[in-house]
Amino acid sequence: MLAKTLGTLEMARHFCDAVPHNRDLGIEIVSMENELATMRLKPHGGLLGNSSRNLVFNSVALSLADACSGLAVFVATKTLLPISTLDLRMDYLRAMPGHQALTAIASCYRHTAEIAFVRCSVYSEEIAEPVAIGSSVFMRAKEGGKGQEVWKAALEKGSSSDVEVGIHHRKPKLSASQSITEPVATGDSSNHQDEERDDLRRLIEQLPYAQHLGLCIAMISGISYLKMPYHSGLVGNMMLPALHGGTLGALMEIAALIACQRLDSLRRMPKLVDSTIDYLRSGKTKDTYALATIVRSGQRVITVHVECWQDDPSNVIAIMRMQLLVPGSNPQ
Repeated sequence: MLAKTLGTLEMARHFCDAVPHNRDLGIEIVSMENELATMRLKPHGGLLGNSSRNLVFNSVALSLADACSGLAVFVATKTLLPISTLDLRMDYLRAMPGHQALTAIASCYRHTAEIAFVRCSVYSEEIAEPVAIGSSVFMRAKEGGKGQEVWKAALEKGSSSDVEVGIHHRKPKLSASQSITEPVATGDSSNHQDEERDDLRRLIEQLPYAQHLGLCIAMISGISYLKMPYHSGLVGNMMLPALHGGTLGALMEIAALIACQRLDSLRRMPKLVDSTIDYLRSGKTKDTYALATIVRSGQRVITVHVECWQDDPSNVIAIMRMQLLVPGSNPQ
């Protein structure tokens, strides 16, 4: 029977270790007790969103919540059948200090043969209340589906490297000497486009996590897109393989932040309040692009819509809606 019972914590660790993006962030399993899944992440400099204030980037908590929520599904169903995230909402309640470890606690409160519903709270050391709260829905694979025998065999062998089937290459992250601007448009580039590209490049340089992911700006048909070059550290589903939902969330969040920041003459960073992601189809192991559109810019709140795509802008793989606070009169 492929739906293998979770008899030990070691089996779950094989799952966690087999996810490249989990390893890239340093996510570890803490416990699986009382139908709860608990994971921990110790931030480092590359995971910051505001290095001057030493704050963890919001989407790091999103990735942690997504990973822990997926584990909670396995805990509740007592099986290791593959799952995929359908949607994920995050409320960002407090700032996350970069020197404090993050802990996520998730519970699958309802599941059927096809769908699972999960709540997750993220805590930071020395802060009693949650710093972020997530709510997500997962689709569960059917028994005997494609790739499950391979996954089962790898898990039973206890080798995370065996699980990474279909992941054939890794693109190196950008070094300090490389440009984070990648013009790919054909034809002549106007001065306005050059200025826009340079402006976007400077904004990316303010975000250590954007550099950790290797993000860059690509000009396509005169439009500036945020690009996430593929590398294996972005993978969350080894069977397809497919990109981790947290990486798509980070790409779209950074695209939204850049769009909002360009509205402010002082280039101050807005504060993210909440985000909702709909995962429309799997992100393949290839370069991914995002474009943010300001839906409304009020006196206090900015609403942003972001679309994420790979081969064709009309073939969107994920969409994100975000609410952000307009920067105050004084730079933070």
